[in-house]
Amino acid sequence: MLVGKNYSSTSVTGTPIPGGGPMQVSFPETGRISATAGCNRHNGALTFVDNTFRTDKLATTMMACPPPRDGADKWLSDFLSDSVTWDLEGTTLTLTHGSTKVVLTESSSQS
Repeated sequence: MLVGKNYSSTSVTGTPIPGGGPMQVSFPETGRISATAGCNRHNGALTFVDNTFRTDKLATTMMACPPPRDGADKWLSDFLSDSVTWDLEGTTLTLTHGSTKVVLTESSSQS
């Protein structure tokens, strides 16, 4: 259902993304996730259980980002830690972790 799809955030409720994002999430193949919140890209394995998913320790690029984007990687790591609840309605993907909710819209494929 999500495999091969790319999403970009349109709104964040709760803790805002440092630097404003956007959060971009893609599911390049079964059991894999790739995400960024405006600085480095995080890639790795994920496991779906019903309407939640968990990521394993994600690999990340190591680019230095200027403030305030320098906090985006920690925000994303914290958001993707533990269980993330997901809901897909049409082209809108909603991800929720704790009190933070991110609404994303399907975008064209990234190369």
